Amino acid sequence: MAPLLIATTGLQAMGSIMQGNAAADAGAAQQAAYNQAAENERLAAGYEATRVYDRGRRAQSAALVQVAGSGVSLAGSPTEVLADNAIQTQMDVDAIRFGSQIKQQNLRTQGDLAFMQGQQKQQAGYLGAITNVAGGLTQLYTPRSSVRLGGSAFA
Repeated sequence: MAPLLIATTGLQAMGSIMQGNAAADAGAAQQAAYNQAAENERLAAGYEATRVYDRGRRAQSAALVQVAGSGVSLAGSPTEVLADNAIQTQMDVDAIRFGSQIKQQNLRTQGDLAFMQGQQKQQAGYLGAITNVAGGLTQLYTPRSSVRLGGSAFA
């Protein structure tokens, strides 16, 4: 009976450790996926910001050509309009980059949380293994007062 109890206890302990290690690996994989998503977000925002900036630059150039072709001086209102357009374009680019930074940070935080949860589950697996071993040892060494060899059951 004792060898079976020892084997069962060992298997339970190994199972707890394997579960914990698998959870830790899953947490690390999730963290890597979130970090990759954050990098993809950074690249996409950079591309979008460049497109907005180029669109604004082309519109600014077209407006400048229009003003110059009309014979109107660049002093006064046309200059203010061009400056306002440039400011608006830069604000749009900055908004894209800022929004992207927030998304990236959120994704990285989610990755860190996934990693931490995996580590906690791994530690729980180790504790489960220790508990299984302790429980098995307790069962192995519990006195069995109802069984006596070589004596009367009535004594």
